[in-house]
Amino acid sequence: SNVGAFRHQKNHYFLLEIFKEVLKLKPNSNLLLVGDGNLKDTIKEKASQLRVLDKILFVGNRSDIPDLLSASDAFVFPSIYEGHNCLTLLQVKLSLIIIVNVFH
Repeated sequence: SNVGAFRHQKNHYFLLEIFKEVLKLKPNSNLLLVGDGNLKDTIKEKASQLRVLDKILFVGNRSDIPDLLSASDAFVFPSIYEGHNCLTLLQVKLSLIIIVNVFH
């Protein structure tokens, strides 16, 4: 899963590439994307080009993020940079596997 606005710094393009590789190892996987933003349609188009769109659930902005995350096996944090990292604390509290992009 991933929670974030569909903006450049959130690096959804990289997330889609990662997910494509995950599907090679675990074909029954699904990706939950929570959020909205000006790149959402572009991200959907990229997912379609990568042939992973049917495995991704775009749910928009939600108020039940803790519930959504508690149903997830992992949280991917591919952001290029972050202003606030409060979601990481939430994932730790929910005992999720957190995958973080450390490359700048």
